[in-house]
Amino acid sequence: FINLLLCQQLNCIRVIFEYFQGMLGRYVVLVWLLVLVAATEEPEKGCVNHPASSCPVPDQQTEFCLCKRVEADTATVVCCNIQTEFELKESLSCAFQKKETQLPGQQGVTKLPPVTALHILNSTLDKLDVGLNFFQGLIGLSVTQSHIPRILGRFPSSITCLNLTSNHLEEIDAMAFSNIPQLGYLDLSNNNLTHPPKLEFRFTKAYFFIDLSGNSGLLCKLLHELKTQRNSSIQVNFVNENDTYCSSSADYHWFNSVNIIPFHQLETI
Repeated sequence: FINLLLCQQLNCIRVIFEYFQGMLGRYVVLVWLLVLVAATEEPEKGCVNHPASSCPVPDQQTEFCLCKRVEADTATVVCCNIQTEFELKESLSCAFQKKETQLPGQQGVTKLPPVTALHILNSTLDKLDVGLNFFQGLIGLSVTQSHIPRILGRFPSSITCLNLTSNHLEEIDAMAFSNIPQLGYLDLSNNNLTHPPKLEFRFTKAYFFIDLSGNSGLLCKLLHELKTQRNSSIQVNFVNENDTYCSSSADYHWFNSVNIIPFHQLETI
């Protein structure tokens, strides 16, 4: 009787142990799935994106200053309607060098933090040199809704999010992305690019997202090379794949043709 009771108790303990072991296993699997989903879902872009209503309105005292600190986030600067590189430098200097301000509803002046985010919009420049000292130390950089065909220089290594959508962009310096290991999101959508960026730097993040949609002139061969990096040490994830196309030349002996290929068909060409 005692042996039978002990056996039943041992079986009970074994059943309880197996139950909790199963629960622990399911918990580990659940945590693993959550990590996997977090690594494959599109992250928060982290880039500043302000409407045109946020643009500074120059007055007689600051008529040259086309950049300003954002009141809701004083570490962010917005620049609008820039027409020349001189205007850009003068306006950035005006906004970046401002060390204190009078915030609404507060008495006295408030010390301003260093600028970590910059948004340039509605501007027209022949080129944009991202190697300027003003760009150093930025974490988020957005240049949108502008006409800037060329980007020169290297992006600062501190950048984690880069939004360059809708700029009629045609050319980016080959070394522009050579040292931005913390970059997690790159938006190059709705431009006139033929060459996707070369991502030859060493990533420090577990994921990297890129949006190349709206650039139908992208060369398929180069886009395919970038796509195959998904199977390498670089985890490249494409955003808006259904709106991403590339061009492939075809020689039919008597004439040349350019075919527009959807992103999902790149494996077959």
